[in-house]
Amino acid sequence: MTILPFLAITFGAAAASLLSRRNVALSTLIGILGLTGAVIAAAGIRAGDTLAIGGSQLAGSDYLRVFALLGSFAALVLATLGLATTPHRHAPGVLLAGIGAAGLALALPDA
Repeated sequence: MTILPFLAITFGAAAASLLSRRNVALSTLIGILGLTGAVIAAAGIRAGDTLAIGGSQLAGSDYLRVFALLGSFAALVLATLGLATTPHRHAPGVLLAGIGAAGLALALPDA
């Protein structure tokens, strides 16, 4: 599987979480569900899978899969532990956007 599902989940859920931040419970729920989806999508990234977009490509690699998987899992744990303390309504959305941006940067072969 290419990196496209991972990017769609992270950026889509980040946007939804940040746009719904007035409702803390909904924003956190969207963020945690997005992080769970990101972990699953990151596990499906395969080395050598490329996706041509415009004049460039997005290429999967073993390092990208491990980085996205561990980053998404660590962000999921942090967001879940945040529920035990004072909830930060921006944290899950910001974590999703950060992990998505890092995954996109690592997928560009000519960055």
